[in-house]
Amino acid sequence: MSWVCLGLAARIVPRSWQETGAGPGGPARTPLLERLLIGSRESRIRLRNHLLEINPIYWLTARRRGTQSVVWCVLGLLALVWFLGWWFDGRDWVDEGALGTGSVLAHLLVKLCLAVEACRRFSIDRRNGAMELLLSTPLPVADILRGQWLGLQRQFGGPALVLLLADLLFMLNGSRSSDSVLTWVVLMVVLVADLAALAWVGMWVGLNSARPNWAAAGVMARILFLPWVAFLILVGLGMLSDVAGKRLVDFTYPGLLVVWMLVGLAVDMAFAVPAHRRLRAEFREVAARRSETRSK
Repeated sequence: MSWVCLGLAARIVPRSWQETGAGPGGPARTPLLERLLIGSRESRIRLRNHLLEINPIYWLTARRRGTQSVVWCVLGLLALVWFLGWWFDGRDWVDEGALGTGSVLAHLLVKLCLAVEACRRFSIDRRNGAMELLLSTPLPVADILRGQWLGLQRQFGGPALVLLLADLLFMLNGSRSSDSVLTWVVLMVVLVADLAALAWVGMWVGLNSARPNWAAAGVMARILFLPWVAFLILVGLGMLSDVAGKRLVDFTYPGLLVVWMLVGLAVDMAFAVPAHRRLRAEFREVAARRSETRSK
């Protein structure tokens, strides 16, 4: 794979490092990469007309399908790896432990991609001056946020639905013990809650940052890393209390699973609700202040 990627890069870079205008050939001369990222000219026009009727920010967010394609490719690669493993050694690859590990990995990859994309739009607009143009329009803040939310839904709604359906299928085909069912239910609940929190917190942090990568890292630390820290602290305190003769935490598997879910939901709410409220109340003020700082 490394040699194939190196060969493709060596072939593509000399032909794509510089943008050129469309020649007499029109769409037939559109680079393959551009077709993969934004589609053909006809499909772009149809998509533009459709999305602009709904919300202009929706079009700005969803017109490039590169992130969506990456997410689908990653999920497809994971599915292919699982299929090959099942083909050569079916017993181990349909084990609940293997299915659970693969599901958690797929969830994490989709969450990471969403965090990056949620921060990217507003952060890049700040950096290239597009935010100033956006603020000069009569478009209400509620419509701006709705368009961004719809764009994220369009890009990640399909992958999230596929993951939920896969989890449901794994749960129905598993042992159906109480522990197994609880595990899959918790994974599905946390997936939905984390995706919603990543979207709103990502928009707020992206609006306040000119570096989308750093903003995305901060969002991941809040929503994905902090719950584990809080959970381990609680478990540690529970162990200390158990030593002292007072048991505060149920150390059975279902008890720990429920505690982990509640901690994750609490962290999601603690960051997502204020981010949503501040976006609606302070969007123009924060964006204008950042734009003025950039111009100076």
